Amino acid sequence: MIETLNCEDAEVVLVVLGSAAGLVRGVVSSLRAQGARVGMLRIRYLRPMPGDVIAQALRGVKVVGMLEKDISFGAEGTVYTNVNSALMRANMLVPTYNFIGGLGGDDITSAQVEGIYAALQAVACGKGASACPRVSFLGIDMPANSGCSGIGESAGRVQVSESARGASDCGESPAKRASAREASLEPQDEVPRALAASTEPPFDRTEVQ
Repeated sequence: MIETLNCEDAEVVLVVLGSAAGLVRGVVSSLRAQGARVGMLRIRYLRPMPGDVIAQALRGVKVVGMLEKDISFGAEGTVYTNVNSALMRANMLVPTYNFIGGLGGDDITSAQVEGIYAALQAVACGKGASACPRVSFLGIDMPANSGCSGIGESAGRVQVSESARGASDCGESPAKRASAREASLEPQDEVPRALAASTEPPFDRTEVQ
């Protein structure tokens, strides 16, 4: 029901579906060759929503992004809502960011996808959360177009910052990363206090038509 690419050791994973998966797959391969620990999760079947499978595949990931070509008016992407619900049911308190593009037939470019990954890596390293909105629109207000902490632009193409390369790994040793991932795979008995005390409005449960 899902397809994963390099999610096993990824710090950040971009969740996609549909035709955008081919573009993202190519960007992941390119960034991996540069040492960036990034991955992709493609949702192959939206209904029934494979929430448990998605949550299991994302355990241990520092930051999750969702790239989609739809929106629930006044809120966020419909698939983003469903992915967040799946993570909440699994008691996974992981930062998530929604990137919406392709509306009205607009193209999504590899430079924008590279910018998404660079922005997510900056958040994973604690350097870009304040500059990255929870919901962004490609070509309008997203970090790949306007710049984000730790991201530079040259000749109109987003460059992957040092914080997004696997060589730095946010200053963590391989042993520390392995220990943190093992801990994240242990069963969790209760919803984290920060999640229970959240003042965020409830997720829009609008179904995909």
